[in-house]
Amino acid sequence: MLRYTEIFEVLSRKNKTDIKNELALMRQMYESDVVWDEIVGIEKIKPSSDFVYDFTVDGTETFTTFEGIVTHNTMRSYTLASQSDRLRKVTQGLPRLIEIFDARKTFEKNMIIYLKKEYNTKDKAKDIANKIKEMKLSDVIISDSIDLINMQIEIELERASEKDEVKGLVEKHIKDVELSFREKSVFIKPKKNSVRDLRKIKNKILKLHVSGVKSIENVVVIKEGEDWILQTTGTNLKKILLMDEVDVERTTTNDIYQIYDVLGVEAARNSILKEAKQTLDDQGLDVDVRHLMLLADMMTFDGTIKDIGRYCVSGKKASVLARANFEETN
Repeated sequence: MLRYTEIFEVLSRKNKTDIKNELALMRQMYESDVVWDEIVGIEKIKPSSDFVYDFTVDGTETFTTFEGIVTHNTMRSYTLASQSDRLRKVTQGLPRLIEIFDARKTFEKNMIIYLKKEYNTKDKAKDIANKIKEMKLSDVIISDSIDLINMQIEIELERASEKDEVKGLVEKHIKDVELSFREKSVFIKPKKNSVRDLRKIKNKILKLHVSGVKSIENVVVIKEGEDWILQTTGTNLKKILLMDEVDVERTTTNDIYQIYDVLGVEAARNSILKEAKQTLDDQGLDVDVRHLMLLADMMTFDGTIKDIGRYCVSGKKASVLARANFEETN
């Protein structure tokens, strides 16, 4: 590449041709591993085949750079299911399989809520969505601040009529504080006068539950076939199944532990199988379902949920060599 760059540079001077941009690009190609090239046009074309190539890059995730380079990796992906201006983050691919078989308790949790026939309309679905979405104190106030001079927390409310509700919430959940009011402002003064305690109490106050269903952070209403369904960020299976409007036979969550607590180990086993199968199907991978059934059975056969790893299923094998496969070297 360097040889041709020098040749073109000599020819451009000889012929008095301005190819500075082209020469700069050739030098970049020679000096770096990546070449940034401008996208000059985007157009739709009629497909010539039912299949497309999947350029999977090991160790990367889907992203777009400022220069317009788009990278895609099938088995390491996170997608956003969007409706209107709302986004619901959904983990897919290899990260989701790891979450399932590691039996993790912390991950992007969500629910798909189906409604009974009499509530299966757009307007009623929106009303139910507003009803179940969790409202925290931080969602119903105008501002919050810490007064370091008086060592107290100040919260400004939208309406003065909300004072009693805020007072009840704070007195119920926050101990050793004094409350005072002025117009639309609430002043909360802890008995311990330290900045650390002030910040800690303020964060706790802002997270106080006001209305809706706890842990349901966001709700999106979408139409799927003939059904108006609710997709949520966050999950609370127990509370949702107690609602009269909800179709309990079809409503589900991706939190295996909540399914285990509410519906039992057999339901948790079926959830592991369903989530793993769906993840693989979404990636276009054909895996015999009997392999997944075996893993789901191994994770739940003793009535609890165990991960496939060195501390549980694999770590309990009778064979020393089998257990050694999961040990870590120093």
